[in-house]
Amino acid sequence: MSDELHEVFWQHQGDLMNSLGYSKSGEAVFPITDSRSTPQKNVNPVSAQVESVATVSGVQPSLPVIPSINQGELQLFHDYSGIDMLSQLPEVAGFYALLNRMRTAVREKDLAWVDYEELVLYASVCFWMIRKLEYGFAARAFTQIQKGNAPLKVLDVGCGVVPLCNWMAQQSHQVTAIDPVQAHMEFAQRHLNDFYGTEITYDTIRSEQLPYPDTSFDVVTCISVLEHIPPGNDALALLEIARVLKPDGHLILTFDVSPETPLLAGEKALETNQRRFRYPFTQAAAQQLFERLHSLFNFVPQTITDSLNSLTWEHVHQFWSRTRHHDGRTEPLREYLAAGIVMQRTHVKTSESPAAVATALLHGQAAIEQQSDFFEHHAGVRLQVINQLAEETARLQRALSEEKDRPVTTALDESGKTKPTGLPENALAELIIETRNNRKQFEKLLAVRQTTEAKIEQYNDEKKALEAEANVAQLKLAETQAALTANNQYIERLQHEISIERQRSAIQGKEWAQQMRAHQETLATLQQENQTIHLALAGKEAAFTETRNRLAYLQKEIEEAKQAAAARETASQHLVTKLNQQVHDLRKETGKLNQELAKSQAATNTAHSLSEAFQRTIQEQARTFEMQQEAHSRAFENMNLIADARLRVIEEQQAALQAYRRWSLKGRVKNFLAPQLGVLYQHPPQPMEIPAKYLKTSPPRKAPSISIVTPSYNQGGFIERTIQSVLSQEYPDLEYIIQDGASKDETMQVVEKYAGQLKHYESVRDNGQTHALNLGFRHAEGEIMAYLNSDDLLLPGALNYVGDYFAKHPNVDVVYGHRIIVDEYDQEVGRWVMPPHDNKALSWADYIPQETLFWRRSAWEKAGGTMDESFRFAMDWDLLLRLRDAGVRMRRLPRFLGAFRIHPHQKTSAQISDIGNQEMTRLRERCAGRAVSPDEIRSQLRPYLIKHILVRRLRLDNFL
Repeated sequence: MSDELHEVFWQHQGDLMNSLGYSKSGEAVFPITDSRSTPQKNVNPVSAQVESVATVSGVQPSLPVIPSINQGELQLFHDYSGIDMLSQLPEVAGFYALLNRMRTAVREKDLAWVDYEELVLYASVCFWMIRKLEYGFAARAFTQIQKGNAPLKVLDVGCGVVPLCNWMAQQSHQVTAIDPVQAHMEFAQRHLNDFYGTEITYDTIRSEQLPYPDTSFDVVTCISVLEHIPPGNDALALLEIARVLKPDGHLILTFDVSPETPLLAGEKALETNQRRFRYPFTQAAAQQLFERLHSLFNFVPQTITDSLNSLTWEHVHQFWSRTRHHDGRTEPLREYLAAGIVMQRTHVKTSESPAAVATALLHGQAAIEQQSDFFEHHAGVRLQVINQLAEETARLQRALSEEKDRPVTTALDESGKTKPTGLPENALAELIIETRNNRKQFEKLLAVRQTTEAKIEQYNDEKKALEAEANVAQLKLAETQAALTANNQYIERLQHEISIERQRSAIQGKEWAQQMRAHQETLATLQQENQTIHLALAGKEAAFTETRNRLAYLQKEIEEAKQAAAARETASQHLVTKLNQQVHDLRKETGKLNQELAKSQAATNTAHSLSEAFQRTIQEQARTFEMQQEAHSRAFENMNLIADARLRVIEEQQAALQAYRRWSLKGRVKNFLAPQLGVLYQHPPQPMEIPAKYLKTSPPRKAPSISIVTPSYNQGGFIERTIQSVLSQEYPDLEYIIQDGASKDETMQVVEKYAGQLKHYESVRDNGQTHALNLGFRHAEGEIMAYLNSDDLLLPGALNYVGDYFAKHPNVDVVYGHRIIVDEYDQEVGRWVMPPHDNKALSWADYIPQETLFWRRSAWEKAGGTMDESFRFAMDWDLLLRLRDAGVRMRRLPRFLGAFRIHPHQKTSAQISDIGNQEMTRLRERCAGRAVSPDEIRSQLRPYLIKHILVRRLRLDNFL
């Protein structure tokens, strides 16, 4: 390359060549690079945090300093002068003794499973100085928290295969460890509990969507995980952690940090998205994140800002340069440090609107797309540099070839040396020297050319692979964006419905208020009438008093008259008779007054009773109004829950997009040949396609009767679709039975809409799904039997196809078919294509889709005629084993018969990790007569799964 071109090249492409590991002289170096041009190699959200120990030789800390851990203050890990003293602390030494067991097992390979790729990586990386500081911080913080406390409930987020969770479990704490990578969790579940003697619950879960109830844990540890979560999603993850933490519980958090990086020429600054995906937190990104958490956790915002503002690239490069010998590394310097903080949960309830959640998820998607665009551009620039190098090499080669082909005649001079004929002696010497130099330069250029050609070929291959991946990623991105748009539209519609419902509730509240005012006015009128009656009664009482006074006066006069009559009895006889008559009249009038007084008192009592009854009516109406208000509130909460469920679809699509972009060609080939039986999420949601011929299936001429039982409990959101999938079959001789376990939601309102088309239905308390099935089968009289869960579906034409097969094959007792997997919106996310039936494989695993299973009543009676109620999860596998042992004949039909639904509240997802595993182990041991190992299970199932792969990928079975 000419000097001129060399200078121009390094002027424009120097940053790129530095990032590729070359200096201006062409020699390989370990550069201090821009963190954007040298992305971290930690691709997996958890796998990047495991590193290994090496002893610091010849380096003694001058001033050992172990910073104290103050709750709520950010600690930056950049000083390792006290690492020897830190490692000797009991809590840190105990953890690293546990960690060293793993490293020793990996080095000596004394266990069959120590060649697991991620375990080998973790055993190397966990002992790097930066990770030693992080895990030392976490171990010390946890030791401070647990002092004086009873056993704690701990959640270890993003655990990978790092044994921090095992160390906590060994101290008698109840630990749950989660990680989004299923392979890590399966490996840990199979090996690490036995290796460390612990009992940890391992779950494959994303931290942005935790399935645990509120306030479930005392402590949450999250060690170097946040930087591997897309921006936006990191805030959702911390909000979920806050939700499951108890008030006054603690979060032990560490994450990677770096200084602000100056913008390159033409580069735009980040706005809302303050951090690129899988890059460390800058001061701005950390501040933005922690501002959202300030009300939920106790911490000091000022310490976060001060610590990160003081961080410089000199700190970062000096740390990694000085620790290279300790870590035993040879690759370029890393571009980050780490920081840790211990925060205590406040008593503030977490709340996040659906719109805020959707915005956060969109920020995460934008960051993922931004990273993809950056690497695509990076590959293009790299290819351009390679083409320039190739052109320059070709030019130099042509020039050298022309120089070699130029004819030169030589002769001997007096000293016997050769010289060109006709040239001066000094020109001859210069030409010889130039020729020698040209030959050396040619040899160098030839070597450079060979290296460059190899690189050109390599980079051309990479370019093709990148272009292919970019095209596929663009298609997936378009699909995801379309799904996001649809979900956003649904959220807007849902919010509009909530607004309308609130307005309706407000109007109804106004109507109740008007009724209350009317009732109050009526009560005031009655009280006024009551007061009038009291006044009238007072007047009657006054008249009665006056009459009584008159009677007393008349009686006095009678006495006087009697005294006078004693003297003149004969003369006064007529007068006495007259007076007696008057007395009689007065007594008669007094009686009437007494009756009126009694009536007045009765009227008063009646008025009091009416007043009290009316007040009770008003109180009852007020209570009714309050109950209706509570019902509306519950309805709003349910609608919010529905909105949250819809938003989870966005998260699943994000996870699918991320997983897709992580696929290498090797991973795609592996996935193409991997068995899909047992895999629920196989691809992003897409419309379920039903072949047209399924809709044209006709029933047999003499259709056998079919009885189907659906057990149900609180599945009001799905049961109507299940019922319609059965009744729409229009099978000529169908008995459909629904056995509900006293649901508390709208299930029975839905069932009663179809009461006229059901053989039997009832809603009573039961002892679980198996008990409900036995109750339902008591009403079944069909020749063919089956059961369909209240969230699954029958595919069109399934009953006609099954009935026709049983009619034509009287020697077959049990049939089943292929399965489609759908999500809660009836979108297809996978398919199970079943190989031909294998009785031997049934002893080791139950892959038979339950919703596609049908059997004859005669086979049912041979197998005992009941479901075993000691099983809560694997009751269908137990039935199949009893049918097989009874000698019945089973066949797999080459057709999709049913759809299995997966959703957040599904029994299968909730019970597979505990009850399901226990029951499946029990059945395997029953078949084998002994305990069996996972390796033996895999070995026994391998031929069956190979048949499945052939049927699924090579279309060796006519299943469509």
